[in-house]
Amino acid sequence: MEVEYEALELQAEEPVRLDFAISKKDSPGSVEFTDAWVRITEGTETLFAGGIHNPEFGKAGFTFPFPRRGNYELSVRFQNKDKALTEASFPLAVTASEEQPRPSSALPIYPVLIGGVIGLAAGCALSYLQKRKVSV
Repeated sequence: MEVEYEALELQAEEPVRLDFAISKKDSPGSVEFTDAWVRITEGTETLFAGGIHNPEFGKAGFTFPFPRRGNYELSVRFQNKDKALTEASFPLAVTASEEQPRPSSALPIYPVLIGGVIGLAAGCALSYLQKRKVSV
């Protein structure tokens, strides 16, 4: 049984692609299966449970974001139509997500607001002066 993911370390709130396949020890290639029943739990809480269809092209899998750091269990049962082929459970350790520094805005809000007020006042003053020249 194979469960693959590309991340070196599973991190909370970071989506990870989980792919599933089965193979025989003594022979190359993979074993045919129609779907895999997958369940992800954290303690007694089930976070995901569902069937994953084995496509004709590509890998059977899905993307899942672990919601928080902690210890999870991934259970997989491979089936060929209604017949169970094999099943297993794996522990998964998920670390806290790394905080990405948020980019600071190019212009702080207060100077922009002050500039807007000054521009509005200047526009009103010019408009007033233009009206005065026309009426004289």
